[in-house]
Amino acid sequence: MKIYRYWSRAEGDVPQIDWKVACFGGSNLSEDDASLQAKDRLEELKRKLTGQSDANHYPYAERPLREEVKEEYHQEEKLEAVVTRNSYGSLILNTAQVMFIDLDFPSGESLWGQLMRWLRRAPYPETEIRERLTLQVAQERNLGVRLYRTANGYRCLVTSALYEPASDETKNLLERFGCDPLYVKLCRMQECFRARLTPKHWRCGAPCPPFRFPWKNRDEEQKFRKWEQDYEQQSAAFATCQFIENLGTKKIIPEAERIVKIHDAFVCKPGELA
Repeated sequence: MKIYRYWSRAEGDVPQIDWKVACFGGSNLSEDDASLQAKDRLEELKRKLTGQSDANHYPYAERPLREEVKEEYHQEEKLEAVVTRNSYGSLILNTAQVMFIDLDFPSGESLWGQLMRWLRRAPYPETEIRERLTLQVAQERNLGVRLYRTANGYRCLVTSALYEPASDETKNLLERFGCDPLYVKLCRMQECFRARLTPKHWRCGAPCPPFRFPWKNRDEEQKFRKWEQDYEQQSAAFATCQFIENLGTKKIIPEAERIVKIHDAFVCKPGELA
């Protein structure tokens, strides 16, 4: 998983084009190592911008997400999952091999589209997604999946097998399920699967976080911690998911069983979905 505890920022001028640029570096070794990574990225960006690099692409565009690590879960010294806080303040469960799949309902269907759907007797998005899941999970793939309802669709947690997030097999399976292409790309980039554990701040009436991690100074961190405390109080009355049913095989592997316990402890509680 490309998730780092330590982050550092480096910035500098590019005199040839009169630009000021900045890069972040992440590390699980130390803050000093993160600083070295940031400086290396900065120098590579400068070379790229001035035509002095032969690299086919600039890795900064594929940078890991800058998120504060809140909790790590190990099994026999193997890192299985990490809880982080994302850029808009929600807690995220990142898993090494246990697959999460988010399936959102289409948004913004016009009245004309609704009428045509009725005339064709086509199923509504919710029914369509459930039918596709039942067919693909129970009949074609013989997978075991826990199905959850979210504020805008469904979430699946695969319980019968493990997957490598960056593999072609995973990419093909996520696409077959109809997963958001951005999520598919993120899984490959981060080398992990992701599931939101707490509500989006705007859905529970909380303001946007005042600063983004990593903070520039102690003052920014203190203001963020105050926001974090208020957000946790406001979001406590809301749920992220509602468990619906198990689909497919009843087989549950131990790795998935541990992730289910972590996930459900956060998301499955009384309250409006947010």
